[in-house]
Amino acid sequence: MTLDEFKHLTDIHSGDFSKWPVDKVNPALALLATSPQAKQWFDGVLHLDDALRRADINVRADYAALEMKIMQAIGRTPQASATHEFSVAYRFRLSHLFAPSGGLLAMALVGFLIGFNPSASLTPDGLQADDMAQIVFSAGANDVLGDADADNDETGVY
Repeated sequence: MTLDEFKHLTDIHSGDFSKWPVDKVNPALALLATSPQAKQWFDGVLHLDDALRRADINVRADYAALEMKIMQAIGRTPQASATHEFSVAYRFRLSHLFAPSGGLLAMALVGFLIGFNPSASLTPDGLQADDMAQIVFSAGANDVLGDADADNDETGVY
């Protein structure tokens, strides 16, 4: 630990090591044992802590005056009517109806466009878009795929 870091920590946490971060206490004690400048600084910190502890500081607050100031400040703030706040905050807007459905419509449109124009790289076995349409809309899938599966399956059921 450096002397500057030690001074910084004493400024923040005072001379009471119980208020210090746990991982900084042992390096600070080691610095105090080896550095006369750190020892001199720490003695000054302890003297200041002791003086503050012994000081007779009487803080007398005039609570009535404080309350009066607060109430005057509250009285100067403009107030809105309750009906106006309710009507503005909860006013019906047409966009409240269509905002969720607009997002769903956009997602449906994107899905339709992707499904309607499949990429050749996304199709199995390198089939082209026309081949995919023929599989979907033809009477039998064997027209495009061939009868290889039918030969292996004696029942012909797929």
